[in-house]
Amino acid sequence: MLTIDSPELSRNYGYWNQDEQRALLDSRVAIGGVGGAGFPLGLALARAGVTEFAVADPDTIAETNFNRHPGAFVDTLGKNKAEVFADMVKRINPDVTVDVYTEGVNADNVEDFVTGADLVFDGIDFNHPAESVRLHRQARAMGRPVLTGLEIGPSAVVTSFRPDGITFEEAMGYKPNDTLEQIAEKTADGVDLSASVAYLPYKSTNIKVMEAVQKGAELPTTVFGVDLFGAATGQEAFNHLTAGVAVSPAPRSLQVARNLLGHVRRGNNRREPVWAPDYLVVDLERMKTKVIRQSRPRFYMYATLLSVRSKLGLNPDLVYGDDKDADF
Repeated sequence: MLTIDSPELSRNYGYWNQDEQRALLDSRVAIGGVGGAGFPLGLALARAGVTEFAVADPDTIAETNFNRHPGAFVDTLGKNKAEVFADMVKRINPDVTVDVYTEGVNADNVEDFVTGADLVFDGIDFNHPAESVRLHRQARAMGRPVLTGLEIGPSAVVTSFRPDGITFEEAMGYKPNDTLEQIAEKTADGVDLSASVAYLPYKSTNIKVMEAVQKGAELPTTVFGVDLFGAATGQEAFNHLTAGVAVSPAPRSLQVARNLLGHVRRGNNRREPVWAPDYLVVDLERMKTKVIRQSRPRFYMYATLLSVRSKLGLNPDLVYGDDKDADF
């Protein structure tokens, strides 16, 4: 069994301390959806020392996962993703606890799925927002924060929802009293990208691709974006899970100076996670990392930049979907 003195965790020290490592060892994380978003996050947290997981996904490993999914191998083809995840983390730590929900998160199991979790991750396909709303509502009712986001091409877009802050429904443009059936009906012909996508990598894709996504196609993703997303969400999860670590006392003069500078001490002098409606954005193509505020005008600004650059031939020529001869 892993402890703070286990050699498997020794290289963590120097970035975090033993109290923070103990917090990770004592944590339970519920991951709804272990596709290209939830799977790498879970693997990263298992290596960091998290010892308890609940993972839910009804999907199986397919050929289309091989370009990016950490669990996609010839011998896992056709196997349930949640079960593949459990097998892989037990190869990292044989003593890890993984409760597997091969039926995904649904009305019958969502309360059990969230119970006991210190952090919930929403990695459900963004084309199925009603399922995400179910997970967020249950986590909110139980006072649990929800970490979520998207990997888009070479970019990672990440945020968290407080139990008492802006809701996922508000961020996505749904009414507080909308039923899951009403949300599913509203999005049957495609989701509203201006609400569900906070950032567009406008230098690395093409407007035709995003038009296809608006009509229901999958977001294009690569192994670079998936690995980046796992790192970004892993750091955010670390800041969530170690928030309760006590801060060592500082001299009175330093406390006054920190207060004057607006420095909020949290955990082991760590920053807060990025909370909605703000999003952490990491774009490898632009070599930019920043925090942005989600808004429809901002989305349309990105979409306009993408459209203009595409029409001027400034963006890459791309193929997408079934039309492999298309020159977008």
